[in-house]
Amino acid sequence: MVKGNKSKQSKFPWSYIPFFFLSLGFSILIVAFSTFLRTHNTHIPNPLGIPLTWILALGFSLSLLIIERLVISSFKCSICGREGKDVLRYSNRKTKRFCRTHMIDEFKKEFLKIQNKIVVIYPKLEEKRGSSYTYQYYSLSDLKKYNLQEIIGDLVTQGLNSISGACATCKADAQVAYFGADSFRWEHKGGSAGWELPAIEKINHTAEILCTRCVLDLILPSLRNFKGNFEEPVVLHYAGEGIFLPWQV
Repeated sequence: MVKGNKSKQSKFPWSYIPFFFLSLGFSILIVAFSTFLRTHNTHIPNPLGIPLTWILALGFSLSLLIIERLVISSFKCSICGREGKDVLRYSNRKTKRFCRTHMIDEFKKEFLKIQNKIVVIYPKLEEKRGSSYTYQYYSLSDLKKYNLQEIIGDLVTQGLNSISGACATCKADAQVAYFGADSFRWEHKGGSAGWELPAIEKINHTAEILCTRCVLDLILPSLRNFKGNFEEPVVLHYAGEGIFLPWQV
């Protein structure tokens, strides 16, 4: 049986109609007011009969459509164009917006490029909600800048010093001192209107020595299943040795 070709029907952009009527309303007001100022006559001709009204309406419509496209595109995934609620910050400090699927893919790709020794704290975000939680990398040079040196400086130093030999899981070259889900807990700070912070300073577990690929297998499910949005950017590796840790801002 030969299937007939279905004719393609073009969809009229009905969502643009409000832009046109809004623009036409603005144009009528502008033309009517300018006519009154010029003639000082309260009897104003029908603005719809004046070409300038339609020229202004067309200009306003195009401007509103361009602004709408720019605003919408700024909240789309930079890869697939779907709604993008997660933001990644790269080593050059630039950010990109992604849907969750492509954010995970991009995080994985960039994580596997890391050549330095690093400390990784399990995200523990799978039960969290909202847009104030994130997962960030801090280089050794930035621990002082963000007042983290006294809190976790010793943990980071000990973790980095413990990295040697082969990955405990796959026997590839080890790069990561990894602290898993049971190594810390979130603690409420600042009273009833406060926030949660990971009690990293209380970690007394021994780090597991792994490669980057095996660590990804452990941390990606937590990032993928985070019930909120990473509007506060997930910060990727930059500037040498350091630590990945979860945070609430």
